[in-house]
Amino acid sequence: MSRPFILLGLVLAPLTAAAQEPETASRRVIYQAVTEIDIEALAIEATLQRPPLSLVAEQKRMGFPPMIKLRTDFAVEMSESVDQIR
Repeated sequence: MSRPFILLGLVLAPLTAAAQEPETASRRVIYQAVTEIDIEALAIEATLQRPPLSLVAEQKRMGFPPMIKLRTDFAVEMSESVDQIR
């Protein structure tokens, strides 16, 4: 049952490509050299659209005490290291 339809499709498939018109030079599109548009007669009305305003307040970051103490001098360690060298 499906074989005749397949054969018919194979026979008719090349005919669809032959049905297209060949492109010729007579079908060229010619544009005008100058196009004038008169917009003075048009009245354009517009409204400004924006989302409703909302205030976003930034919170201050919480200050945590540092976990590491930075030392300003190593006087005690320096004096001990001199004793270890002798």
